[in-house]
Amino acid sequence: MSIILFAARASLAASMVLLGAGAASAQAQNFGSAAFQSVRNCWGLPGNVDCMGTGNPDLGRKETYIPGGPGASVNNVVYPQSGGTIVSRVQFGELDLPLVKSGVWAGDDNRIGSTIVTYMGFDFNGPDGSAYALDALIDWTSSGAPLRVANGFGEYSGEAIGGFYMFLFDAAYVPNFANASQIIDFPTGKGCGSAGVLGYSETSMITATAGYHEASATLGTDCDGNPLTLQSGGEYVLLTMKQTIANRLGYMDATNTVRVKLSDSLGEDAKQVLLENVVTARSMVPEPATWAMLIIGFGAVGMAARRQRSHAAA
Repeated sequence: MSIILFAARASLAASMVLLGAGAASAQAQNFGSAAFQSVRNCWGLPGNVDCMGTGNPDLGRKETYIPGGPGASVNNVVYPQSGGTIVSRVQFGELDLPLVKSGVWAGDDNRIGSTIVTYMGFDFNGPDGSAYALDALIDWTSSGAPLRVANGFGEYSGEAIGGFYMFLFDAAYVPNFANASQIIDFPTGKGCGSAGVLGYSETSMITATAGYHEASATLGTDCDGNPLTLQSGGEYVLLTMKQTIANRLGYMDATNTVRVKLSDSLGEDAKQVLLENVVTARSMVPEPATWAMLIIGFGAVGMAARRQRSHAAA
């Protein structure tokens, strides 16, 4: 065997080994993020009148943007025609857990919102019954929402509201999304009542006072109230949703948060089990260098084959 052909086959084999790690899992391509950024005009409604479109078709969305998609980390800023700013950003950190950043600053006569959804499929190769728990650390600065707090409903002038939600799904219930709209439209509104949800956590970002605020949330119990655990060979999807909404000069700056991490409630041994045995969909996708190795390998194999045919013909 020629040196060129041997090197080409070695390169190709190495590439296929790296690719094969992801190909064996149903979750190989199942991760991504999307944002739904929307704008409603309030048409001069009094400040103490709700402006969120309920029962009033004239308050329908005037602008919508849906960036992101499968395999994507959202990074999008919108400046609505009626004023204001919408910021939606996603990064993935340790164990590919999300860092979700958003900010909304409304114009003087509109209501703007950002809904960011992230999802990350993963396989678990550790022992049955391994503890699984996540903490979400949240901080933001906002104009507050005193009327919303007092009334229990509605979005009023100068106010801002939000919330953060975490879901652990059985992967069999989460499709391989084709685009950003499918990610946003995926039904999660019933929490533990949604099909395939194994555990659920929610945190309000609604406060009566303006200024800086902090909150935290833990996803650590299943839908029956028991400690959340993973099973050997199990396939799961962690899905998060963050909503921030501002109304008529209201604002919420949460561009440094939310940060999701392994829970402090887990012992060091339990954390190590997760670090060693959780295989995320994102980690299975080959890096650019791996694709380059694969392309070079195929090219070298083809070149070597052509040379061998030339020698045979001679």
